Amino acid sequence: MHIAELLSKGRVWHNIAGDDAPSAIRDAVLTLYGAQGIMAKDGPGADELCRSATEREELASTALGSGLAVPHPRAPLCKRPEDSLLALFYPRFPVPWKSPDDLPVRAFFIILSANSAEHLANLSSLSKLCMKDGFVELLLRESGLDELVSYLKGAS
Repeated sequence: MHIAELLSKGRVWHNIAGDDAPSAIRDAVLTLYGAQGIMAKDGPGADELCRSATEREELASTALGSGLAVPHPRAPLCKRPEDSLLALFYPRFPVPWKSPDDLPVRAFFIILSANSAEHLANLSSLSKLCMKDGFVELLLRESGLDELVSYLKGAS
């Protein structure tokens, strides 16, 4: 599935609470689970996703620099490919995240995938996008879903 489709499924979320990476991840996960129709009924539970993403974060920071991070579980948690998604979160306030450039995170993504190949491909695609000035600019000005999907469809 293309990144634009994954983001359309996971949506864009504003005003996420958290004063560090674990608390921001927790609030983001709870936001996803509170939204109608986002998470598959037979998918991972909120606690499982939160625990897995936080454990991965403890191994090494998922901050990319430039105010961006991509927390994700170490292993795919979706049971079916159609349940995969990419959700974007804008924190209420910039979050300290052990970033390589020491900048706090102003936007972060959570990726859920059904298998390892898909997971690695999605992480790779997203990482490449996060190196493009135009995409980073959209994220840092907290662009919404429509503008981001339009950009992503043009970037492919």
